[in-house]
Amino acid sequence: MTVRHPRDGLELLDEEAFEREQFMPYWADLWPSAVALADVVARRPPTGKRVIELGCGIALPGIVAARGGAADVLLTDWSPDAIAFATENAERNGVRVRTAVQSWAEPAPLTVDGGSDLVLASDVL
Repeated sequence: MTVRHPRDGLELLDEEAFEREQFMPYWADLWPSAVALADVVARRPPTGKRVIELGCGIALPGIVAARGGAADVLLTDWSPDAIAFATENAERNGVRVRTAVQSWAEPAPLTVDGGSDLVLASDVL
């Protein structure tokens, strides 16, 4: 399994976005907690389950869920750049996922179609 991420997340810092929303490109790093969560998901595959990953960043746990037989995986992040990397990483690993640029401030779209059986989130707080 391979995932791609930017070399240096700080290069993605947008001063205007930071001033407006205190946006930092945290999504660009492969955090140790994401690796640990992906390991747990790999050992307990969510076969047949509907999975959502909140604040997916580069989407390692969600991709592992898709590889583990999840019926549906929705990768979400409020950064369009994160969603672009997540989509590319899913394609690199031969899995089908859905994606959404979504802020937690307006979570209603995430509950469409009955919600999810499993919610994944790593280093989101």
